[in-house]
Amino acid sequence: MALLDKAKELGCLDEVYDEGKFWEGRDVKALVPEIASWNSMIAAFAGQLKDTLGDGVVSPITQYRNFEQLELAGQSTLTPETAQLAKLIQQVVKKL
Repeated sequence: MALLDKAKELGCLDEVYDEGKFWEGRDVKALVPEIASWNSMIAAFAGQLKDTLGDGVVSPITQYRNFEQLELAGQSTLTPETAQLAKLIQQVVKKL
């Protein structure tokens, strides 16, 4: 953040796009649950990919010691479209 602050001070920064909204509020306590929700969503999709493609799926989040808990917590974020995406990825992998 110090680099972005300095860039703004020097007039080199027009805007900051920050999904976690940390830039505006600098509130670490608010950022932590936001990142946790992202981790859950990513873990759920990684699990869906593993289910579709097999154990050959490599993702750093699968190495988290609480991966299965994150995966379960993120199940509500999965949609029919994410299942379709996993199947499309499977089709592409088969052609490689």
